[in-house]
Amino acid sequence: MISTTNKIKYYGFIFAVCAAFLYALSALVGKKITDDFSSPMVASAFSILFGLLATGSVFFGTVNREARSLAGRSWILISLSGCASALGVSGWYLALNITPVVVVAPIVAVYPLVTIAIASLFLRGIEKVTRQTVIGAIIVVIGVLFVGFGTQ
Repeated sequence: MISTTNKIKYYGFIFAVCAAFLYALSALVGKKITDDFSSPMVASAFSILFGLLATGSVFFGTVNREARSLAGRSWILISLSGCASALGVSGWYLALNITPVVVVAPIVAVYPLVTIAIASLFLRGIEKVTRQTVIGAIIVVIGVLFVGFGTQ
């Protein structure tokens, strides 16, 4: 029998793989949209809107309950996260509009490097940044450089 901790890690891995697939699909569809149908900012706005509707419809009950008990500081952090996400999506579509998707996707995929740096500064008691994490991040950067320079 799988322990609860292992089950959570297993589900986390499955969700991460699904997210990677969906982000890849989003990149391909986003490139098609910005090339053939719409400006990057219109695509970004509708992408965020439909993402909100999809997420809200799936998690409405949970969000509704939890939102009532959030403190003011939580709302500030959630707002900052939402703004950062919206700007990231806008940057994503702008990049897809002018750069090949095979270059944009790997470059955008290095956001965990920024996350690692920020986590090591601000989340010391919550997240642990190990030597293996840093080495893996360096390998990712090298891979992105190969992809970026290999398509020029």
